[in-house]
Amino acid sequence: MSRPASGESRRFPARPLPGVSIACCRQGRVLLAQRGNPPFEGWWTFPGGLVEVGESLKDTARRELLEETGLIAEIGELVETFDIITRDDSETVEHHYILSLFLARADQGAAVAGDDAAAVVWVAPEEFDSVKLTPGTAERAMKALALAQE
Repeated sequence: MSRPASGESRRFPARPLPGVSIACCRQGRVLLAQRGNPPFEGWWTFPGGLVEVGESLKDTARRELLEETGLIAEIGELVETFDIITRDDSETVEHHYILSLFLARADQGAAVAGDDAAAVVWVAPEEFDSVKLTPGTAERAMKALALAQE
């Protein structure tokens, strides 16, 4: 993930941070990345990251997919926009991201973990229960896979 603007923090931010996630689909599977950093370090989710100043959402999606997986893909339609909000023990907002999830198709190339992804793997829906997914990832993956079939 790219860094927040100068002076901003990802932890206990002054405002929500905009980012993207990419549901990259291939042959009925979706590409997931194991998070290398908090929040949800070690959990599996879509590759993605923060929008840089002057960068469009789709350009962010292309860049983040390449940085985290080594894949170049066609970035398609917006699947949905959602929040990730975590709170500390005192209920203070510790993280707040607003993420736009884009559908992508990568028909070729090997995915290799890079940047802040600890690992990457192609996962079929019947395998979702065997990996520790971030909240909402299974449902969003199913939605993206259905759109990819259309």
